[in-house]
Amino acid sequence: MIKINFNEKRIFLTECALPFLEEMNLKNAHIIFTMNKSKMTNFIDEIQVSDIQDIIIEGNPTELLQLFQDHLVAIKAAGGLVVNPNNEILFIYRRKRWDLPKGKMDPGESIEECAIREVQEETGVGELTIIKPLLTTYHIYIENGIVFKTTYWFLMHAEQNKLNPQLEEGITKAVWVHRNNIQLQLQKTYDSILDLFEEMK
Repeated sequence: MIKINFNEKRIFLTECALPFLEEMNLKNAHIIFTMNKSKMTNFIDEIQVSDIQDIIIEGNPTELLQLFQDHLVAIKAAGGLVVNPNNEILFIYRRKRWDLPKGKMDPGESIEECAIREVQEETGVGELTIIKPLLTTYHIYIENGIVFKTTYWFLMHAEQNKLNPQLEEGITKAVWVHRNNIQLQLQKTYDSILDLFEEMK
């Protein structure tokens, strides 16, 4: 299964729709049994105005994902779930939501280089090392066309705690929060960030 976030909606790509519907206990999901390039634009337009929150598309998840990436404006980004020696996690506050630092890849940059650069630029934190890769998340949004963003996430460790939020990017806060006290941040964050913390359990 692959999940794509689109505003507050969720699109699930799965081999078998009906068993997945029951497994996830989705009571009001819309199922699409075929998807191709010619249907894609109408599909995006329709779900923007629909009240349906969950959409299941049946088929090969990898092939369906490639269809989205090929048909929409595809960009890649990377970011980090950063911890420090005090068992604290680095959060940023932007657009009235708690988030984790991330950003778009520059030409010629590796995914890992992008993740470290973006975390440093958005928070001012230093002495970062990557521990391991985490989830890859997918997000559709409208910005000069329909954009399909793939974000690669990494678990990182920071030895230096000093923070300086990147105000010009709309980040008003960069804070360390102890792992046991992150409930406030998780109540006001994005679905993809919740998925990251679910993987960390």
